[in-house]
Amino acid sequence: GKSSFLLCAAFPEIQRRFDLDLSHYIFVYIDLREYLHKTSEDFFQAVSKGIIKQCPDFINIQLQADEDGEDIFRSLLEQIVEQGFFTVLLLDAFDNVTLNEHFGPEFLAFLRSQGSSGNVSYVTATVAPLAQVCHQDLVGSPFFNIFHNHPLGPFTLEEAQQLITEPSEKAGLPFTEEEKSWIVQMAGRHPFFIQRVCFALFQEKLSASNKGMKYIKRLIYSDLQPHFQDTWNRLPEKEQSLLQDEA
Repeated sequence: GKSSFLLCAAFPEIQRRFDLDLSHYIFVYIDLREYLHKTSEDFFQAVSKGIIKQCPDFINIQLQADEDGEDIFRSLLEQIVEQGFFTVLLLDAFDNVTLNEHFGPEFLAFLRSQGSSGNVSYVTATVAPLAQVCHQDLVGSPFFNIFHNHPLGPFTLEEAQQLITEPSEKAGLPFTEEEKSWIVQMAGRHPFFIQRVCFALFQEKLSASNKGMKYIKRLIYSDLQPHFQDTWNRLPEKEQSLLQDEA
């Protein structure tokens, strides 16, 4: 649900649900899933392009051709502030940056200085707090202190049932009450797992192959097992031990 949260934060129709005037905020979503092996120059170039793309036409941006990525980024933010707007960067999978040794302490210090000067805000989505998902040279970076952590928990049962029910109804092939209960039993209230279980069951209903629930269950297990394994590998030893005891 991390990526979905960031994407939704940039949607005007979602923003209008809240009693906030965001008309002078420029929300820029940046996907960093491929950044485990890229450089800070790649980062600044991609982010600057994203900002320019999201800027309204009436914001006048002037850039120098000989500037490097860091200077372009700083100049963009300053020009946007001067014209009465404010940039919010929605950085998905930012742990791929903090785990990448091409990004050193000076990179985070620069980002922090831009945030502290009031030019930009950062919203990051990571599998754990940033201070826990970074390479050795970044441990203890003051950059991590500027964030408030907000863990995304599972859906409520009502939200889970909504995600199960509405897409299949809109597609004209609704799940039965028995199937809905089975999906919750299989997937719990994790949105990604719900979507994958629903997909497998919906495809089976669509094909009308009548292969049975045992076949679908094996298919789902094969699909989700690597994700469970990845989640397990990321857990601290203490939490693994607690889960083993509970199981």
